[in-house]
Amino acid sequence: MAYGDQLNIRVPGEVKRAFIDKAKEDGTTATELLVGFMRQYLGIEDKGYIFSIDAAAIEAKLTEHLDTRIAEIEAKLASRLDISRANIGNHQQLGERLERLQEEIGSVDDRLNERIDSTVDYVLNSTDATMNKVIERVSKVEADLGECVT
Repeated sequence: MAYGDQLNIRVPGEVKRAFIDKAKEDGTTATELLVGFMRQYLGIEDKGYIFSIDAAAIEAKLTEHLDTRIAEIEAKLASRLDISRANIGNHQQLGERLERLQEEIGSVDDRLNERIDSTVDYVLNSTDATMNKVIERVSKVEADLGECVT
């Protein structure tokens, strides 16, 4: 069939070559396929053009592609979930360790307070004993002085 107008489009070279080759394999031309697609797209009845879109094949390809992408995304999410679960486990372990450390600190604090209390008691008792000795000596010195004065 003769065509009057021309349409120039830019396509990657490898796509153009593969399209022309595939059209030849199918017993048609690139022009017939493109004009047929345009007519079908516009809803114009296609008379004598060898062109059809295999919607089922396109749907199958898209479904396959989407299934692949969904599987990849699910795998990434599962991996991230595993990492999150591991982090939660680590946080729980850290929390437990923190509790143990706080208990140990409390125990050390209790022991230190006991030592401080016993040291203070010892110092106070020693001071009391020393003060009593000083008072005794002062009293004795006063008594000795009193005897000397009289």
